[in-house]
Amino acid sequence: MPEVNVAAIDVTNDTGAAYKIPYWHVRSGRSGPCLLVTAAIHGTELQGSEVIRRFFHVAARELIRGECLLMPMVNRLAIQKRQPNIDFDPQRYFGSDRRNNANCVWPGRSDGNNAELL
Repeated sequence: MPEVNVAAIDVTNDTGAAYKIPYWHVRSGRSGPCLLVTAAIHGTELQGSEVIRRFFHVAARELIRGECLLMPMVNRLAIQKRQPNIDFDPQRYFGSDRRNNANCVWPGRSDGNNAELL
């Protein structure tokens, strides 16, 4: 039976506010590949979070080799604001601002804006 732990990544945004991004860490107990699955990089795209929730139960029962890191809500602050990204204003669409769009600044910079810090 795989071992399951809940862990979190500590994040600090550009105002200095700290928060955590939780994830499930499922280990088979046998060496093998590591699969990272993320969802909700944009705060208005939550379908992937449900997919991860369902997949978690399968991995927790059936993983036979390697490990899975399952992060259902990467951009928690944007989710709470119900906006695509942390610094978006209401009614702004994805393509209007490549600087603050987490998808456009991947992998980011440690001295960057909130999207790059994420």
